[in-house]
Amino acid sequence: MRGAKSAKWVAMAAVVALGVTACGGGGSDKGSGSKAAIDPTGKFSIEVGEPQNPLQPANTMESNGSIVIKSLFSGLVDYDQSGKTVYVNAQSIDSTDNKTFTVKLKPDWKFHDGSPVTAASYVNAWNWAANPANKQTNS
Repeated sequence: MRGAKSAKWVAMAAVVALGVTACGGGGSDKGSGSKAAIDPTGKFSIEVGEPQNPLQPANTMESNGSIVIKSLFSGLVDYDQSGKTVYVNAQSIDSTDNKTFTVKLKPDWKFHDGSPVTAASYVNAWNWAANPANKQTNS
């Protein structure tokens, strides 16, 4: 994503993240040991500090921002509790030399605005993040 569209997504992510981080627990803690609760409406709250940078995956390397980024975006893979790779957006990832990878995406993934997630979406995002002119921490 570039230009105004990129700024729009960053602004939307920031609004969502601020809303999520502004939520607090309801009720008092009387030494119960755990503040965890299940809400049948699917809402949850989390306590986290202020992210160091705007919420862009390529510019978030510290833990507070990473918690919010992980909550907002899904990647090609994730890891289960034992450290095993679990495919999320990727259907398969293959390589014969561990330098060049072929990634097949799962069908029907969409961005929040309803537009499809494509291979070009990833290529454009990675190229933008890696461009030194964009000054991303993780470039």
